[in-house]
Amino acid sequence: MKAAIARISMRTPVAAASTVTDTAVVVMDRAVVDVSDFFGHGELRLVILDILTRDASHGYELIKAIENLTGGGYTPSAGVIYPTLDFLQDQQFITISDEEGGRKKIAITANGAQWLG
Repeated sequence: MKAAIARISMRTPVAAASTVTDTAVVVMDRAVVDVSDFFGHGELRLVILDILTRDASHGYELIKAIENLTGGGYTPSAGVIYPTLDFLQDQQFITISDEEGGRKKIAITANGAQWLG
């Protein structure tokens, strides 16, 4: 996980952008950062599982935890987090249960903890 976060590629400084996407380019401290440099294919799954080993969570809390982990350099959108959570649930690595108020509680399973290593 630390290696995934450590692979940040700074490029030529640019003016602040008004749009941020999860798949292309993000502006961070006036430098363009390729999001794929944060997490390689499948590494976001590992990061999410690692966060869940400490405590069950909700989608928004996972987004904020990843943002904090990257020092604010990457904030995954709901369009990235929720499909990843669906995949992890399909693999039986997490459970997603309904709570009062419509929130969903996300917890790692024994299979998820074993897969994480």
